[in-house]
Amino acid sequence: MNAPVFFPQRDVFFGATSSLADLIACSAVGDHWGEWSCLEGFTVGGIAGHIVRSVQALVDLLERPIPEGARIVTPAQFFGVDKPKGPVLDDPIAKFIVADGENRADFGQGAVVGTFLELVDQAERVLGDLTATTIIPTIRIPDGVTFLGIYLTTRIVELVVHGDDLASSVGIDWQPPFAAGALAIGMLVQIASEQNGTVEVLRVLARSERAASDVFPVL
Repeated sequence: MNAPVFFPQRDVFFGATSSLADLIACSAVGDHWGEWSCLEGFTVGGIAGHIVRSVQALVDLLERPIPEGARIVTPAQFFGVDKPKGPVLDDPIAKFIVADGENRADFGQGAVVGTFLELVDQAERVLGDLTATTIIPTIRIPDGVTFLGIYLTTRIVELVVHGDDLASSVGIDWQPPFAAGALAIGMLVQIASEQNGTVEVLRVLARSERAASDVFPVL
């Protein structure tokens, strides 16, 4: 009998998607669907559409081949490679992301929720036989690869951060599942440590009198 595969990120990811599905479908989000959100450039519906894209990116990625001459990339490299240097909406990639979210939102709340649930179902099927150590390509770095467990954690970061954007935009109190929040915060701390050094992050968390002011945010 084979031992069970230890893949905690998978369960945490699906716990987060369940919470996000309820959030996107709630009446408060629907009531403010076409209004501007707290996230620059997005309407409330546009944020919901962008959350859908976060899951679709996972499904699409798992169908891609491993690139020739692939190299392992870190979370900081993954998130930082296309981070705008100036105003966010002057960046071509940011413009595409906003437009994609808004285009999805144009179909309405019900359609966005339905697409989200369909993609989550696809992700469950695709992830069924994979493990946390499965090597997969990355979207943002053409020759980059990473471990599936790490990539799923980046999806959890996206879900949790944009869930807060969505809830804050419509004035409701939303908390992600504890495990999803903990994994997301852990990855953000890891990215900050890679960007600034472990001691700098430690000081922000435990010794504010010696902390630098530019360690966070990291995204």
